[in-house]
Amino acid sequence: MENNYDAIVIGSGLGGLFSGAILAKKGYRPLIIEKLSFFGGKFTSFNYYGYEIPTGAFHALPGGQYGNVGRLIRYLNLRVEIIEATPAFIVSTKNNNYFMPFTLKDFKYLLSKNSIIRILSIKEMLQLLRIIYIVLYSNSNIPDVSIKDFAKKYTNSNKTLNLLNKIISFTISTDIEDASANDFVISLRKQNKNFEGVIKGGCKALITELVRYIEKNGGTFLNNTEVNEIIVKDQKAIGVVTDKNTFFGDLIISNAGPKNTAIILRNNCPKWLIEKINKSIPAFGITYSIISDKPLLDHKSVYIPLDAEKITGCLQISNFDKNLSRKNKHFLLAYQLVNINENIDDAIKLGKNDLFKVFPKLSEGNILNISTYKNEWPTTFTQQRLGQAGCQRYPIQVKGIKNLYMISHDSEGYGLAAEIIGDAALKLNEMIEANNY
Repeated sequence: MENNYDAIVIGSGLGGLFSGAILAKKGYRPLIIEKLSFFGGKFTSFNYYGYEIPTGAFHALPGGQYGNVGRLIRYLNLRVEIIEATPAFIVSTKNNNYFMPFTLKDFKYLLSKNSIIRILSIKEMLQLLRIIYIVLYSNSNIPDVSIKDFAKKYTNSNKTLNLLNKIISFTISTDIEDASANDFVISLRKQNKNFEGVIKGGCKALITELVRYIEKNGGTFLNNTEVNEIIVKDQKAIGVVTDKNTFFGDLIISNAGPKNTAIILRNNCPKWLIEKINKSIPAFGITYSIISDKPLLDHKSVYIPLDAEKITGCLQISNFDKNLSRKNKHFLLAYQLVNINENIDDAIKLGKNDLFKVFPKLSEGNILNISTYKNEWPTTFTQQRLGQAGCQRYPIQVKGIKNLYMISHDSEGYGLAAEIIGDAALKLNEMIEANNY
């Protein structure tokens, strides 16, 4: 195996693979190094008894086909299909389901017999519509305050605030008391006001296609290999040392996350990066993989259970793609936001109680898997919240070290959840073109 490459990518998560694909499209020969045996990080899945259990993401893209990731899929001409959620949200309370219009295409449901207006007063509905209009369809500048403080300028309805909290918590793993209104609104506008879309074949389908694209266009993969050091000479990144060999490249792109990047920079790690890492607040959560003989939900929408205490949202994945589930069975994913000081075992008990309440026919035997994202494996190392949102996140180009970039869920940029990764990759594309390496 040769030692010199045009670029080296550390990590094969979604950000690492998009970086590798962008480089390959431009004619570079990238080497992608992955310490695990599989590619995709938190954006893939494992087949478990016929069900595709996600390692992180819900087999979905928060921006659907029009978000940042969707733009990259079209830019690279990848063979990936995204199935849109229609309508984006369905809200449940007292065992009844109601359509929640959020985008223009969803407003046809507003006057239906199952519209959200059936559970909101006229005043509450008008207040909610005003918030939606300001957020999505006006050009108003939104202050950098919490979503709760922003929403309370227009409504004092606890029902409306609870509804917004559920949607925000499910979408970005942050409640409305901590989430930045400015960041959320800019992110929504960047994804053309669209919401959730499920990837046909799941997250693994996108990862598999990215690997195929990179290899077809001259890229090389090396898994089961850990990077121990980023080589820096004269304040310029020139290569990496792994547990197997030393490799050199004109560009070094880390998809290992800020903390691991700082570790492998060793004595060359900039002081600002260490200080920022020490201040970062992560996001924690729990995903429940639920199986059943009959579908628990009969629609292709994000399901928001208003009466649940902890569960923020659900997706009946098998309604979008039957191949993500065992034959003649059904597969649902449910998400729960976990507070930083919350005991994980206690949180799971509360989450299960919610699930049995929301789905009365459910039993312990229906819960196939419980994935917890806490401590060293959080939902994201940098929660999308006030003080660490948008441009306040980690810079893509590492200040103080030339030719070193970081692309991950922690990168600066705008987008909901995984769409941040897409935005960072799009910015990397612009930087490479501007610098003409």
